[in-house]
Amino acid sequence: MCWDFSATPFDQSSMYKILTRFWNMGKVRRKPKYLMLFYPFCFEAPILFSASNSSANYTSKDWMNRCYERFYEVGGQYVVYWLVDGDMYCEVVCVGTTNNYQPTFAQRYLFRSEYHNKWCPL
Repeated sequence: MCWDFSATPFDQSSMYKILTRFWNMGKVRRKPKYLMLFYPFCFEAPILFSASNSSANYTSKDWMNRCYERFYEVGGQYVVYWLVDGDMYCEVVCVGTTNNYQPTFAQRYLFRSEYHNKWCPL
């Protein structure tokens, strides 16, 4: 499946600074109505693609589909990939309410970031 995402044009340092304006958004879960007004999404851990999972096929084009599905589910801004000790993590980030959010991992682990290509048919 083609999701129409491209790598961001920023170097690692610049993208990491940009990420301080965004929150990691997990999948939506049911919450009491009184909480939905203030916190419409739940924060969840990034999706893990473990290097030790011998049954995983990371050579196919669709191993990242869960990341893109989450992007659409929460209305994300970027899909961010982190490479930490051989394991790949992906998360979707959305604009936060504060400008000094702490990204999930240290800058040295930032592997790739992607944005959705928006286009208009003529």
